[in-house]
Amino acid sequence: MAHLSGLPVELLQRIAGFLNCSSALHLARVSRKLHNACNHRVVFRDIALYSLAHDFNDPRAETLLWPEGYDILKSVSLSDTVRVACAVERAVERAVGRAGGPYEPVWIAKANSADSRDVVCPDIDEWLPQLLAWHHPSCKYMLDTSLLPAHLQLGKRLDYRNRATFINVGFCLAYFALQNVSSMSGDVYTPFEIEDSIAKMSTEYMFSLCWGLKPPDVNQSFSSFDPVQGSTCIIPFLYSVLGSGLFGRIPLPVPSRIPFSSFMDIPWVFKDSAEAFARCHVQKMTEPDFLTGTWMGYYTDQRLVNHRHFALVGPPMNDINIVAEPSGEPSNRSEPKGHIHCSQSSGFDSYGPFTICGDFHHDGRVEFVKHYTQLLWDWQYSGIVIPFGIVGRWSDLEGNFGGHFWIWKKDWCDSQAI
Repeated sequence: MAHLSGLPVELLQRIAGFLNCSSALHLARVSRKLHNACNHRVVFRDIALYSLAHDFNDPRAETLLWPEGYDILKSVSLSDTVRVACAVERAVERAVGRAGGPYEPVWIAKANSADSRDVVCPDIDEWLPQLLAWHHPSCKYMLDTSLLPAHLQLGKRLDYRNRATFINVGFCLAYFALQNVSSMSGDVYTPFEIEDSIAKMSTEYMFSLCWGLKPPDVNQSFSSFDPVQGSTCIIPFLYSVLGSGLFGRIPLPVPSRIPFSSFMDIPWVFKDSAEAFARCHVQKMTEPDFLTGTWMGYYTDQRLVNHRHFALVGPPMNDINIVAEPSGEPSNRSEPKGHIHCSQSSGFDSYGPFTICGDFHHDGRVEFVKHYTQLLWDWQYSGIVIPFGIVGRWSDLEGNFGGHFWIWKKDWCDSQAI
């Protein structure tokens, strides 16, 4: 250790930058000189930026670098930089395993209670959603299936205490599934790497109460779609689209192309941020500038048949051009935040052209009427913004349930697939 202490500070910092966060923190406790050298923002910035490349022994591989990290970490404090480095260490462990060992994702832990039931690890939504939204490259190497049991456990015990965690784990699960679908090829038609145990878990997930596409109860209000339900819609929608033979008719959103940081006020990692992350997209996603643009998506038709494994998917909706404008009193939260311009907002599907006209609200709700101009059909849509678009239910004008819908921005798709 005397030889190490004798090295110049700059070289010590360079060496420490090749460690993971925990090791760098331990090294900083060895001596005063090592503390002064290693307990520095530059060290933990390098750990956060380059840890994955170091684990794969290829620091030049562009896919292992984190370009967004430079701006994210540019002017933050030492303590916040350490938090991100710690988050990256956890992500890398789950992406490549500990100390070169096998990949063993740990999203479930034993509860410290008399019933000793398995519970979701309490800090998942303190770091994983943020790294995904920041596009950290380690997320490309995580197995999405490992989050299925975590979300399923949360759904079975959903209450006010784990509501935000349920929403955030749903975000992570949707991110992984969309990432996997975007790279599918050949005859693989599933959002997940399917094994027998995972196939069984997926079936249980689809039949559970947390299935976002589950038809509402007869006595349930049509307008009761909420953020919890919204957070569960992507997985069953993907299964439904893939099972219907409509996959590829329109491109799905690709997580790496979604600029989450531009419309999410992403809270910092390890700062009791679960509640904040669950709502951090709502304000900007309900701004007229965000909503105005070209969207596309799918809807399910569940009026007659509830398919045993997936909902029947209607024809894709193409080039939905939305023109949004603020209301006269945008600061009055009891009134709509703005309106979808009736004469300028339109789209089309296999049934023909349609116009849309409606409102959007401060709490994330988006409501509009879809009017087929040739067939003179009118359908009522009631949804909520989520980081992957707008999801919700549709009905006739009397409120009779028809199915669900999911639309997303065209810019979020692979440009080569459009």
